[in-house]
Amino acid sequence: MFRTTEKEKLRQQADALERFVGKINEAINSIQGIDRQHQSQVEKLGSDWESQSRDKFEQVSQEAIHHKYKGIGLGNELIYAIYEEARLLREKAGEIERREIGNGQNKY
Repeated sequence: MFRTTEKEKLRQQADALERFVGKINEAINSIQGIDRQHQSQVEKLGSDWESQSRDKFEQVSQEAIHHKYKGIGLGNELIYAIYEEARLLREKAGEIERREIGNGQNKY
C-alpha cells in the first residue's frame, strides 16, 4: 500500500513552489531586459529625432510590441503551469484517497 505522508506532501508542494518561482524569475528577467534595451533606444531616438530615420523608430516600436506579446505569452505559460501543477497535486491526492477507501482505511 502506498500512502503519502504529510512530510512528503509538503515536499511536493515545496517543489511545485520552487518551479513556480523559477518561471516567475524567467518572466521578470525577460521583461527587465526588454525594458532596458528598448528604453535606451527610444531615449536615443527621442533626443536626436532629426538625425534618425522614421523607419528606425518604427522598427524599434515594432520590436517593443513583439517583446510585449512575448512577455504576455510567458505569463500565459506561467498561468498554465500553475494550473497544471495544481491539477497534478489534486490527482495524486485523489489516488491516495481512493486507495485508502479501497482498503477501508479512510478516516473522516
